[in-house]
Amino acid sequence: MSANTIQNKMSLSIGAQHIRSKIKQARNNNYTPETSLNELIDYPILMANNIDISVLVADNRLYKIQIEDDCKEGFINLLESGPCNPFNYGHEKVGHEEDGEISEFGTGMKQAAVSTGDKFTVFTKVKNKYYKIVFEFPVMMSEKDVMKSYNPSEFEEISEEVYKRYHKYDTGSTLIIEEILPDVLSGSSIKNLATELENSIKKTYGRIILKRKEDLNLKLNDKKIEGEEEIYYKDECKPFTQKKKIIIKKGLNEKPVFLEKNEEENKFRKYNEETGNYKIIKGKELKEILALENYFPTGYLDEEDNSMINIIGTGTQFCPEMNRKDTIYPKGETEIYKLSRFHGSINQDSSNGAKNYVKMCLEFESKELGKIFGANYNKTINFRKDNEFTKAVKQSIKELGSSLEYDTSNNKAEKAYKKAIEFGINVPDNKVPTKFRNKSENNDKEENSKSGDQPSEKENIVLTTIENEDKMSIEEDIEAVQETAANERNTKPDQTHSKNKEEQETQEEEEDEEEDEDEDEDEDAAADEDEDEDEDEDEEEDKDEDEDDSNEKEEVKIDEPNKKKLGPGEQTRQTKRNVKLTFENEIPKRIQEIEDEEERKEYEADISELIYEMMMDKCDRHGNRQQFVVKRFRNTPWQELLPDLWEYCYNNKLDDEYVTGGSRLFKFMNK
Repeated sequence: MSANTIQNKMSLSIGAQHIRSKIKQARNNNYTPETSLNELIDYPILMANNIDISVLVADNRLYKIQIEDDCKEGFINLLESGPCNPFNYGHEKVGHEEDGEISEFGTGMKQAAVSTGDKFTVFTKVKNKYYKIVFEFPVMMSEKDVMKSYNPSEFEEISEEVYKRYHKYDTGSTLIIEEILPDVLSGSSIKNLATELENSIKKTYGRIILKRKEDLNLKLNDKKIEGEEEIYYKDECKPFTQKKKIIIKKGLNEKPVFLEKNEEENKFRKYNEETGNYKIIKGKELKEILALENYFPTGYLDEEDNSMINIIGTGTQFCPEMNRKDTIYPKGETEIYKLSRFHGSINQDSSNGAKNYVKMCLEFESKELGKIFGANYNKTINFRKDNEFTKAVKQSIKELGSSLEYDTSNNKAEKAYKKAIEFGINVPDNKVPTKFRNKSENNDKEENSKSGDQPSEKENIVLTTIENEDKMSIEEDIEAVQETAANERNTKPDQTHSKNKEEQETQEEEEDEEEDEDEDEDEDAAADEDEDEDEDEDEEEDKDEDEDDSNEKEEVKIDEPNKKKLGPGEQTRQTKRNVKLTFENEIPKRIQEIEDEEERKEYEADISELIYEMMMDKCDRHGNRQQFVVKRFRNTPWQELLPDLWEYCYNNKLDDEYVTGGSRLFKFMNK
C-alpha cells in the first residue's frame, strides 16, 4: 500500500465559541464606565447632531447608563444575518477599513455592554420601521446551543408611540445598559462619576467636539459638553509651539523612506535607519525622494505635500495652570490622536525634570498606519511594536521634546525666556533663568548694602501692602514706578550701558536690536548737529518742530503700525504719536459709543489696567506684577494715570520713535 494512500477519511467539527466565553473574556479586559461610554459614542460622535447621555445613580450605586442619538439611519443592516449584522461579535462592514470612520474591529459596542451590565436594550429606527432589541446576558449564557447563545433575548418591531416613549428624536437610537455589575464602580467613586465621565469625554473627543461646535450638541445629564482650546495655541505657549510633518515614500525594494518636514522653515530631514537619526537633505536628493511613490494610498493629513503624520510640541513652563501646587506636569508625554480621537500616549523618560513642561501630540488618520503603530480592539495604540515606522516617529518625537526642554540653568531656557518677554508673557519668578535671576539678586544686595541692609522703599510698599492691603494708596504705587524711572535717568554712563544690556535680555516688551541701533543713530546725529550747527540752524529746527506740532494737531489719523516677524508670530510696534492719538481720540470715541453704564465702567477700568501694564513694561517689573496693584490701578480713572505714562515712560521720546507698550496698546484696541 502506498504511503500516500488515505486509509480513513475523517471529519472534524471545531465549533464556535460560546457566548459565555466571549463575555468572560470581555469582563476581564479592565473596562471602566469611562471606556465603555466612549465605545458607545464612537459612532454617533461623527454621525449625529445630537447625543444625550444620562447616568442614573441610586442607593449609592450606578443604576443605569442611557445614550440617545439622532443618527439618520439607525442600526444599518439590523435585519441581516451573520457578520453583516451590527450585533454580531465578528461584525464586518466596509467602514471598518475606511480612514474616515472611528470603528475598526466591530466589537466595541458589544464589549462595552457586557463589561458594564447584565442587560442591554436598544430602541432604533431603520428604514422607517421601529425595533426593540434586548440582550439579557445571564439568560444568553445559560443557553446550551452555541449559535443560539448569541441571539437576543427579545427582538420585535414596535410602534412609533413606543419608540417615542424611549427616544426623544425623530431618527436614531437609544441604548440602555442596566443591572450594572457590582465591580464596575466602587462606592467611593460614585460621587465623582459625572465629573470623571465628563473629563473622559473631553479628553477622548475634545478635538472633535471643538471642530463640530456648530453642528454637534453633546450633553451629559443635561449639561452641554464644550470643547476647549488646546494648550498649544494658548498665548503663553503659542510662541514655543513647533510642528513637524512626516512624509512616507516607497523606496528601493518597497522599503519606507521617512522625511520630516519643518513647515515654518521649509526644511527637510531624512531618517537614517542605520544610525537612527535624521539628517538635513536638500537639492537634487530631496527632489528625487519627493518624486517617489507614496507608501500609503490614503490617509494623508495634507493632500499638497502628502504628509501622513503631524508631531506637535510646545513648552508650558509659563502657563499659569502649570504653576499651581496641584499641577500634573506633562513630562514629555505625547498624546496619540487618530481621526482627532484620543488613543493613548507615548511616555518619555524625564528623570532630570527638564521635560516636566514639554507637551506633545501625534496626529494621523490612516487605519493601516495605526495597526503598524499597535492599534488594538479597545481603541488603544500602545506604540510598543518595534519596526522602522515606530522607530522613525519616536526619534522625531525625541528630538522635538529635547528642543523644548526647560532648565533654568542652561542657554536653552535663556532663549525661551527672551522670547517670552518679546511676546509679552508674564514669567513667574521661579521660571526666570539662573543667569538673569542672579543679576537681579546681586543688584538687590548692592542696594541693601548701601541702605544698611534695610528694605528699599519699593520693598516697603510691597510689604506694607501684604500686611494691610486696604491702607496702601495709589500714590505709593506710582512713587515706586517713579523711583525706578528716576534711577534709570540718574545712572552713570558706564552703569547705564550695563543696565541697558540687562534690560534688553529681561524686559517684557523690549524692542529688538534694530530699534536700539536706530535710537543710537538718532542720538549720535543729534550730538553732531549740536556741535556743528550754529544758533541760526537751531532756530530753523525749532521752527520746523513747531510746524510739525501744528501739522500733528491737524492730522489725527493713526499711522499703520510697524509689524516685525518674531518666531511664529509678529510684534506690532507703535510710535509715540500713534499712542498719543489713540488715547486722545480713539479711546474717548469708543467710550462714547458704549451705552451701558456698567459696561462703560468696566472698559475704562480695562484702560487703567492697560496703562499700568504699559508702565510696567517700561519699569521692568514683569516678574513681580502683584494682583493687588493691578486692582488698585483698575480703580483709578485712566485719565489720571495718563500723565504718569507720559512723564515716566515717554518723556524723552520723539514722536516718530517706537515706544514700549505700543504692541500691548495695539492688541487692546484690536481684541
